Amino acid sequence: MRLKTFTAPTATQAMAQIRAALGDEAIIVATREDAGQVRVTAALDSDGATAIAVPGIQDSAYEALRRNGVPADLIDILMAQVDGTQATDPAGALADAFRHSFRFRQFEATSRRQARMLVGPPGAGKTQTIAKLAAQSLTAGHRVALFTTDSERTGGDARLAGLSRAMGLSLMLVDDPETLAAGLIGVDGYDLVLIDSAGTNHLDVAELEALSRYLLCGDIEAVLVMPAGIDPMEAGDMARVFGELGVGRMVSTRHDMTRRMGSALAAAHAAELAFAAFSNTAQIKDGLIPADPAGLAGIVWRSGAADQTDKMGA
Repeated sequence: MRLKTFTAPTATQAMAQIRAALGDEAIIVATREDAGQVRVTAALDSDGATAIAVPGIQDSAYEALRRNGVPADLIDILMAQVDGTQATDPAGALADAFRHSFRFRQFEATSRRQARMLVGPPGAGKTQTIAKLAAQSLTAGHRVALFTTDSERTGGDARLAGLSRAMGLSLMLVDDPETLAAGLIGVDGYDLVLIDSAGTNHLDVAELEALSRYLLCGDIEAVLVMPAGIDPMEAGDMARVFGELGVGRMVSTRHDMTRRMGSALAAAHAAELAFAAFSNTAQIKDGLIPADPAGLAGIVWRSGAADQTDKMGA
């Protein structure tokens, strides 16, 4: 049995697509209207063909994406992969779609040749994330160096300084790119060099230029830290701006405070960023969750299911 889902403004147009793709013998499995669009799942029996999905998987995966606030155009991209999956459950189908549609690049245990600077909007969780990375590396017996460029915000470096002392590390505060460049030379050979940055407003040209100067002062990888649960369109706009500064991968945070992953998916898609890790707690000891397609699918599926449960119980 071959299953495929078609989306069109009207049922008539969807049926026309079905006849063109599957012929007149196609069987309608499910029909759903949402946001001015009609989604029709059709099936076609084929001699000798192996069932590539079971009825309900496509609709369940679609509902999970919709309830997570994923933008409609990205849902269409992901559903094109779901429609051809061989998975036997919705979470598995989503994992297949994410594997084909996103990139995943987990953090390396050490990064001797390149420092790592965490960047992003104010309040995204950069300090927590950098502390988690440092703690994980220290636990593995690595030498870690910590810098911060967040000196202008009142108390901007205070929390990281406290966390650094708790881990037995010295926090090096730098006020300009030249000082950071010199500091990076001084920690050459460390297993991991981490740099915390001030929250950057993606709409403020001066702040972006200041961040760019820091990134250009040495061999530095910029990693975007993005909080989940914000508006997906805004998240996409932010990610594109930071992507222009050379960001290649991202950490999605605040999963303990939101049930919708639409903004994280929109950000990664808009700037073609690789998922590096997820954070679902403010506790440093809990660390980061390495990103992979199955883990992301589990988060999206559980978030959608929780949202649906709340609606049913309301």
